[in-house]
Amino acid sequence: MTESTQNFVDQGLDVYYVTAGFGAGDTAIADNAVAKRELYVDIDCGLKKPYADKNEGAIALRTFCKETSLPRPTIVDSGNGLHAHWIFTEAVAVHEWSEVATSLKALCKDKGFMVDGACTADVVRVLRVPETINSKNGQAVALLTPVVHYEFAALRAVIGRVVIPSKDLFAKARALPKSGNSTTQSLAQGDPNRVSKFQTIWVKSVGGTGCAQVQNAVANSDTLPEPVWRAVLSIAQQCEDRDWAVHEISKNHPNYSPDETETKAIHTRGPYTCETFNGLDTGHLCAGCQHAGKITSPIQLGSIVKEAPRAPVKVEVHGKSIVIPPLPFPYTRGASGGVYMHKKATEEGEPEVEIIYPYDLYVYRRMRESDLGDVVWMRHHLPNDAIRDFMIAQKEVGAIDKFREKLNEQGVAVFTPAQLVKLQAYVAKSIQDLQTRDRAEEMYTRFGWTRENTFIIGNREYTPKGVVHAPVARHLEKYVPWFTPKGSLEVWKKIVAAYDAPEFDLHAFGVLAGFGSVLMMMSPENGAVINYFSKKSGTGKTTILRCINSIFGDSRALMKDAQDTHLTKVHRMGTLNGVPMCLDEMTNTPPQELSGLLYGSTQGRARDRMESGRNMERSNDLVWKMITVWSSNTSVEDRLGMIKVDPQGELARVIEINLQTPVPSDVLESQKLFNGL
Repeated sequence: MTESTQNFVDQGLDVYYVTAGFGAGDTAIADNAVAKRELYVDIDCGLKKPYADKNEGAIALRTFCKETSLPRPTIVDSGNGLHAHWIFTEAVAVHEWSEVATSLKALCKDKGFMVDGACTADVVRVLRVPETINSKNGQAVALLTPVVHYEFAALRAVIGRVVIPSKDLFAKARALPKSGNSTTQSLAQGDPNRVSKFQTIWVKSVGGTGCAQVQNAVANSDTLPEPVWRAVLSIAQQCEDRDWAVHEISKNHPNYSPDETETKAIHTRGPYTCETFNGLDTGHLCAGCQHAGKITSPIQLGSIVKEAPRAPVKVEVHGKSIVIPPLPFPYTRGASGGVYMHKKATEEGEPEVEIIYPYDLYVYRRMRESDLGDVVWMRHHLPNDAIRDFMIAQKEVGAIDKFREKLNEQGVAVFTPAQLVKLQAYVAKSIQDLQTRDRAEEMYTRFGWTRENTFIIGNREYTPKGVVHAPVARHLEKYVPWFTPKGSLEVWKKIVAAYDAPEFDLHAFGVLAGFGSVLMMMSPENGAVINYFSKKSGTGKTTILRCINSIFGDSRALMKDAQDTHLTKVHRMGTLNGVPMCLDEMTNTPPQELSGLLYGSTQGRARDRMESGRNMERSNDLVWKMITVWSSNTSVEDRLGMIKVDPQGELARVIEINLQTPVPSDVLESQKLFNGL
């Protein structure tokens, strides 16, 4: 037993192996199975089972092998019965296996050997691993005989293949049960993920649940009339696996030519319709077809959804690289996007795949917000729009009307109750899946530095590994548009280069302080204040502040001035948390408020306060390290001198710069330049 298998056993888990090999779709479903390496039967033993005990089941197996000349199988005690395996020396294609497995199933029935028929012909059957435990009864799964390998061709010669003479097909078709399987419905119009596989049509047809015309073509491929061959070829040509299919359906004919087959396949102009097949000499085979009225062409019997690998997928959307996480089972992503759901497989092992939403829509992050509780972040891809990231509270997912409103706000076109319920179940399953894997992160409640030493600007998080999306708390969402990158870095550098002259050194100092604010986290100081003042107009005080703001976002929206209340100014400092804060026109600010702002700015935190109606202090996590830049017509020293004889405590916390730079000779051109901010 392997170490990984032993680990599962130690956890008290049942351990199985899948009996098929799968293709590039990386999904363990029948439509993606490409190879098999064993035939098998499941013999149920015990009370109310076909055989009273395992001894009786073993005797029945021995009798069956003797009557059919089948060689001795490898036998496994499954804990509740017996599994008999005829293991091949080499893997074989699924369509070849299916023919023989279906014959084995029929042979068991013909000989009265009572086995689980669904198991015998199930392409994706999983079976118990020997030396593990069957949790249903606690018994060990044991290998009872040595492992023996046989040539597939030798087994096929003994068992035979499903070959139904043409004259019997009419009666067979009428006797087939009616099928309501959704895979027999028309191919979804406009669904880029829905394709058709001829292998699927082949397997269904030889098993008696597909197309009698294809069944006949398989059984009589060496004598097939040219018009019938061409008709079946037209189906194979339009399938995703056409390179294999057109030759596999043709190679047994005595006049087979690869080049001629390719030429005819390309010019079939298919796929032929059921009506066309019905007009052929073999048209009688279509009588009593179980799919009549449900499909218009046999190609629809091979309809499958082409899925993306069940792993993180990196996609490029409008020049932006995005990683889409694997969707939680039973949901899957289409190869070209969209959300699908695997429904319960039929008895024959055929999966049903239902489309839930045509575009990429997924949960990618789970967080905790102080006011909303548990929230998740979702991402919505629309073909012609930028990607939309949005937050939705878990309690909103549970309230169907709020859920509909939230989705529609983000462009998720969901209008019918049935579709809404399906999306609700999908999002709920995604949340549950995240809960089992990840701890809820705390929502970012402010910008600037984080505990992990990353930096938040708007909804972007700057990390050592690059820039990632930063989910922010709902009260910060209104600020995010202010920090949206716009314009050209080259144009910005050209504008700011206007300060690259000795007479504008003091202006340049302010812009550099904007960059320096980010570095305050590395300083022992909590903050600093720079006040640009001048009684003259046109010295560019406000323009300096706009240049600073433009480093990080909207040069006007980020500006605050004297008209804003003291508390909003303090709250903005805590919100920016390292991003510089600019206060314009501070001339008329009361001296007492100036004093409070100077102390607060450089202490790096808001004042502690009591809770309303309770004899307790409020939790105060509003702290920062940053540079605050002001503009005014008078100096802070003059303003504070109105209320204090010696305001040295405040003046030690501010750098005052008296701008005396003359107005540029070409005021209009200067104004045009800085309007570019």
